[in-house]
Amino acid sequence: MKYIDIFLKNVAQVVLINNKWTGLFILIGLFIADWKIGLAAMLGSLLALLLAPYFNYSSEEICDGLAGYNSVLTAIGLALFLQSSTLSWIVLIIGVILTLPVGSAVREFLKPFGVPMLTFPFVLMTWLVLAMTTQFSKLPVTIHILPQKVQPPDISHNHISWLSGITTNFSEIFLVTSVIGSLLIILGIFIGSIKGGIFAVISSILAVIFIVSLGGDYPSVTNGLYGYNSILTGIALGATFKTKLNTYIAVITGLLLTVVMHGAVATVLAPVGLPVFTAPFIFATWLVMFAGRTNGSDKA
Repeated sequence: MKYIDIFLKNVAQVVLINNKWTGLFILIGLFIADWKIGLAAMLGSLLALLLAPYFNYSSEEICDGLAGYNSVLTAIGLALFLQSSTLSWIVLIIGVILTLPVGSAVREFLKPFGVPMLTFPFVLMTWLVLAMTTQFSKLPVTIHILPQKVQPPDISHNHISWLSGITTNFSEIFLVTSVIGSLLIILGIFIGSIKGGIFAVISSILAVIFIVSLGGDYPSVTNGLYGYNSILTGIALGATFKTKLNTYIAVITGLLLTVVMHGAVATVLAPVGLPVFTAPFIFATWLVMFAGRTNGSDKA
């Protein structure tokens, strides 16, 4: 049972919650959304469970799922963007394994500053693997890395579904769009933390309001492509980590920074062709935590 708990917590910690039932509901939601994404999440969690002890993770980190959640996301990201083949799955496995020492290194680097690594190991490792594919003919990807011509974003204001946008923001944390999958993820978050669930839903609503007010692309908003980072920021600053700032001020500041970061990072990465992933959440949360820095990154 201990290993099953860790396996599920590796998934749950993607949304910063230490609860096996949260992980179970998320996994079910991912399989409903896309079985390939669900399978990748399981593979990432399993590899982390087996190998984390060899990469300088403590027993407490492993048992709480803190050693494995980045590997879960790396597996999902590479499964989504590498064209499926035997070689791509081998590269995926290697990328997932390498996420573990990268995570240890990032954790140790950030430790003196009292801020958590969040999902930075996933973002860094997945960016590196996708970027390297331009140098190898046997690793085709589903996106255009180093596009020959950078086009400005095609912004449409024809139709928007507010409810779909607010809901699918949750499944897009795991890089997939699914209303049913999102509902299961929301349920899982509330099971693990009512406070976290409240901040997550409010953050999703505010993110959609902010982005629509700024004139964001309606189809992207409807499909949850703009709001998922805000959910993670809301949970992190509202329910998981303490700062010297008032909680509500920290969350609102973090959400505004996340929206700004998303637009800016997307623009900066456009000439390279790499996805934004959870970089806006990471940078915004780090900035707010530095602004309200305590002597440690104690969890609430």
